[in-house]
Amino acid sequence: MSSDPIKESDPLISAHHLNARWELLCELVGATDTDFDDDYVNVRAGFDFTIADDMHLLFSAATGLREPGGENGLDYDIYLGLQWFR
Repeated sequence: MSSDPIKESDPLISAHHLNARWELLCELVGATDTDFDDDYVNVRAGFDFTIADDMHLLFSAATGLREPGGENGLDYDIYLGLQWFR
C-alpha cells in the first residue's frame, strides 16, 4: 500500500529581541504523509547579531525531534552566515 507524498507544514517561528544587537530565533517545522508512517519534526534555535546597521551575523543549530529512522536516523546541522544589506 503506497502512501501520499510528504507535505511539509508551515513553520512555527519565534523571535525575541534580547537587546539592540541580539535577537534569539526559534523554528519548529514538520511534515507527514496521510498514513502518518513517514513523518518528522525538526527544531532549530539560533541568533541574529547586529554587527552594524547593514551587517548581521547569523548562527543556528538544528536537529530532528522525530524522524523515520528513530534515534539512529537523527541528523544535526549548524549554520553560520554573514548577512549584508545593500
